[in-house]
Amino acid sequence: PARCFARPRAMGNSSSPQALPYAHPADLLRADQKDEDSRAELRKLVLEASEEVLGARAARYQETLGALSDAGYAWATAAAGSSLGEEYSELLQVDAGRRPAGRVLRLLSAALSGGVTQRLGRAEAWQMALRLHLAFFYLFGRYHHWAQRLLRLRFISLAERPDRNFTYRLLGLVLMAQLLGQLLSKVIARRSSEERQLDGTASLHAALAGAAAAPLPRSTAGRGRLPQCNICMSCPADDVTATPCGHLFC
Repeated sequence: PARCFARPRAMGNSSSPQALPYAHPADLLRADQKDEDSRAELRKLVLEASEEVLGARAARYQETLGALSDAGYAWATAAAGSSLGEEYSELLQVDAGRRPAGRVLRLLSAALSGGVTQRLGRAEAWQMALRLHLAFFYLFGRYHHWAQRLLRLRFISLAERPDRNFTYRLLGLVLMAQLLGQLLSKVIARRSSEERQLDGTASLHAALAGAAAAPLPRSTAGRGRLPQCNICMSCPADDVTATPCGHLFC
């Protein structure tokens, strides 16, 4: 519809169209929360149905059924052209040219979000990348999900009063500072570990070099510390030999 791209100006006699604004981050967060509630409700219904069909055996398939339920919701809303959260917040997803995003782009976004998240969900580097992306979202308010950033998909607001007089930039700065602090602490810890390893290696090399350079003890050195022969009463004993009873002889 034409109102997806512009609305007429109400001031004066001018009837030139005014481009619809991009959605505020608060509306994006509200839409995402609505979708999360809908996914949770669908997941609950799927699990209850599986318990009725499979009984106690359904417990072993809960994780798989939950993942399938979330994927089904994502693909169904992508194919429909809008999600419940987008309709609730009066949002329209558009591409880089401000044209309504087609089903192919929406399905690709859902596939990227689901597939990559499942593969890298708990990797430390991936988690830090997601937090960095979230910090950029709070700072600039453009892309809430990383797949939308990759595909350059944004939302425009269809609401009558889309303007907001607040931002999340402070939260983005706090999150960015936290990420930089964690990264700095990891770098310092890694350097300290490397230095300890180098010190240990150097100490080992020095000990081995000292042992190799030390002269071998002679028979005339260390008198009084070596055993005494019980026959010739020589001290120290030359070519010491011990009998089964424990006596030492030359």
